[in-house]
Amino acid sequence: MAASSPAERLLRLRAALAAPAAGPRAAPSPKPPLAAAAPEPSPTPALASAACPGGHPPPIGPLAERIQRLAARAHPRRQIEGIGRPATPGSPRAPGDAALAAILGGSVHAPGVIAFVHDHPLDRPDVLRAADLQWLGLAGTPPRAADLCFIDTETSGLAGGCGTLPFLVGIARLCGDVLRVHQWLLTGFGGERAMLLALRAASADSSAWISYNGKSFDLPLLATRFALARLDPLPPHRPHADLLHFVRTAYGRQWPDCRLATAENRLLGVRREDDLPGHAVPGVWTAFLREADAGNLPAVLLHNRLDLVSLAALLPALGSLFETAVEPSSIPGARLPPAADHGAIARLQLRRGRAANALRQLEAAPQALDERARLLHADLLRRAGRLDEALALWEDLAGRGVVPAVVALLRHDRRESGQALRALHWATRLRALEPDEPRHRRRVERLVRIAAQPQSLPLPGVD
Repeated sequence: MAASSPAERLLRLRAALAAPAAGPRAAPSPKPPLAAAAPEPSPTPALASAACPGGHPPPIGPLAERIQRLAARAHPRRQIEGIGRPATPGSPRAPGDAALAAILGGSVHAPGVIAFVHDHPLDRPDVLRAADLQWLGLAGTPPRAADLCFIDTETSGLAGGCGTLPFLVGIARLCGDVLRVHQWLLTGFGGERAMLLALRAASADSSAWISYNGKSFDLPLLATRFALARLDPLPPHRPHADLLHFVRTAYGRQWPDCRLATAENRLLGVRREDDLPGHAVPGVWTAFLREADAGNLPAVLLHNRLDLVSLAALLPALGSLFETAVEPSSIPGARLPPAADHGAIARLQLRRGRAANALRQLEAAPQALDERARLLHADLLRRAGRLDEALALWEDLAGRGVVPAVVALLRHDRRESGQALRALHWATRLRALEPDEPRHRRRVERLVRIAAQPQSLPLPGVD
């Protein structure tokens, strides 16, 4: 007998489950081995294609429903004409690129890409043009402000990696007395390559990037997208100044956070009204793709544009602090920022070989310096040949029990002035501050022997 089909087996199982039990169960008749059934092409016969392999099968109803759902996935009832444009009758349909560009005030750059250009007048363009950008610490000759390219992106997610797409890229350049902002908005995934090419062309003649958290997020993400699109990357060795790092250096210990909105408020006196939060930006583009909802795209464009304008405004404000040690002035009515961490700024300048600027930072607010910064201040005074000021600062710190200051005085009196008894005085003080340190005991014993020699000088006021 030919092997029965899965449909026939399911019918027999259904009849067996529905039949009432009567008398002793008869022994089942032997069945020939079952041959594998070919899959049915249509979803209706597929209801019988999932017979349970051994044991009692589950109820037929739920099983049929599950198979119907699987069949529906394999045979979708609608087709997608374009990204976020469902073709089901009555469903919302996103406007085409030309119509959307007209609504948003842009122009179609390429299929799937809308371009925008805005000129923002600057209150003091001469300040930005004349700014000394040496404090940025960029390699080579400090660039001119007109050669800078401010950059910011809005992305489909905040995690980074290959699955994150920059759907809006904005750059800003100084052009005469205005800040010219270029933006490229994706309306579909197919426009990414054209957007990346437009970015590279518009920034080709710039000499440095200026961003806010761009070293950790924006530029690495763009490098990934260029690689995935098989395009030549942006210039890999172009200098990059991330203003977030400077804000963290100056105010990281004073402010609750160093977000761009916080820097705007505290340094520029600017508070955005009804601004779209950054964490809500990815959802706006997702809603546009899935539901053809373009209602919040203008808010995203404005958010990105204001970020770029803020970068240009923060540059001279931070420059006055890092270059001349002058706190940025705040707009009347805004909350004045707390004193910057001049010690942290001085350490940054010292790492870059700018000792004179580091000393200027420490002298700007000597009363606000912590212990670590005051020790650095004394050391820089010594290097500058202002030994009396350095000794006075060390003695003040030593009177407060600061061990490095005591060590500095001991080394000065022993090695530079040759006053063994004064050195013994500081060594004894050091041993009292750290009695468990064996080096201090050996130092005291050695200085006692030296002080006993006739050529040793007495302590001041001692005959």
